[in-house]
This record gives sequence, structure tokens and C-alpha cells, in this order.
Amino acid sequence: MKEAIQAIQQAINCLTKDVTGWRDLEYSSSHNQQLVMNHPQHGKIPLAQLSDGLRNAVAMVADIAFRCVKLNPHLRDEAALKTQGIVLIDEVDMFLHPAWQQQIIQSLRSAFPLIQFIVTTHSPQVISTVKRESVRLLEQDEKGNGLASIPPGRPTASQVMMYCTA
Repeated sequence: MKEAIQAIQQAINCLTKDVTGWRDLEYSSSHNQQLVMNHPQHGKIPLAQLSDGLRNAVAMVADIAFRCVKLNPHLRDEAALKTQGIVLIDEVDMFLHPAWQQQIIQSLRSAFPLIQFIVTTHSPQVISTVKRESVRLLEQDEKGNGLASIPPGRPTASQVMMYCTA
């Protein structure tokens, strides 16, 4: 069980440490039996008191890491780093600060290097961080059929918003 917790904590740190400074999710008996995170400037703060974006991202990454450990217990604390798979995430930018939106894809790739992520977003900040070949614009034709296309160039913010509202 200790290795499972280490795998989850490593994945969370990979996602949060460089971008937000928060790290080392742990159970704290001195904070009314709550999960807390550590920050070099703010100390230990209960997870429940942190931003919605941070809480949602931590929950998502912890869930993915837990599934990696559960599927591959023999990988122990390296399960998040060595598990292969495909993960779908709807609205990956939900509740995230714009600065973190620009880091979320790279952070997920670092935490889970062998997992392919398929994400949806309305955020130009997220789209600006991936190669054009990795972006698919989804729309419907006049008959209601779904169409997917690679944008001819890097989509601009106005193009992203146009596709999101069409």
C-alpha cells in the first residue's frame, strides 16, 4: 500500500509542484484528519481550502495514478510512469487558472509518459501548447454528421471560439 501511495503522490507532485508550488499530498492528523498539501511559502493547507482547479486536478491525477497501480501492482511506485493506456478527459481546462491551462498537457505527459491523453477544451491556452497535428477541430455538417479536421495552421483564439460556439 505504501508504494501505491508513493506512485499517487509522485504523479500529483509532477502535476502541481512546478506550476503551483503545492506538493506532497498527505493525511494530517494535526489538521482534523484531512488531506493537506505543502507549499514552501504557505506551509500545510487542507486540500479542501485550495482552489477548485487544484482540487479537481489533484483528484483527476490521483484517480489515474490509482488505476495505474491497481492495473499493474507489480510496477509498485513506478506504476504511473510505466503504465500504458489511453485516457479521455472532457474539459481539461475546467476551473484552471489560464497560466496553469498552458501547463496541464505537459504536466500530464510528464506524470504519465506512456499514456495517450485525448482531451476536449474550449481554451486557446491549452491548444497553444500542442502541435497542430495533435489538434482536431470537431464540427457538424449541414446534415448533422460529425466532422473532424486538422486545422490548416495553428488555430487562433478567435478560431477556437468560433468552433466552440458553432
